[in-house]
Amino acid sequence: GEEWLKEETEKFLLFRVSWVYGEGKQNFIYKLLQWAEKNPFLKVAYDEISVPTYTKTIVNITLKALKEELTGLYHLTNSGYASRYEWAKEVFEIKKIDKFIKPVSSEIFNLPAKRPKFSPMSNKKISKILSVYIPSWKEALKDFLIHH
Repeated sequence: GEEWLKEETEKFLLFRVSWVYGEGKQNFIYKLLQWAEKNPFLKVAYDEISVPTYTKTIVNITLKALKEELTGLYHLTNSGYASRYEWAKEVFEIKKIDKFIKPVSSEIFNLPAKRPKFSPMSNKKISKILSVYIPSWKEALKDFLIHH
């Protein structure tokens, strides 16, 4: 899709995002909280690493980029990176959930689609061009969980 877009027009705005979570119920955080209600302990992958990204961050940066009439391809994520295990631990810490999380290899889940083990993207380019501070994944997560 990216290549086609580049061939079709020079004036486009495209963001690459990762591990998106927000209001909808189809994301890792909501699934994690559901699993926690039903299981005595959880198994979470320690070897998949990327950037948990809050939809609020995506919306705020997108609106600023549109206002500035920005064009091009950018990585749009919160700052930093984490494993799914680290992300889960942070969710439980913020929500004060006392549940054991066992770090495991992602191989045990036998997922139909292969996922990259290490896929963090840097938001430095978009942050610099728009002169904006982009919160860390931990800051964004805390903001989300405080309000939900």
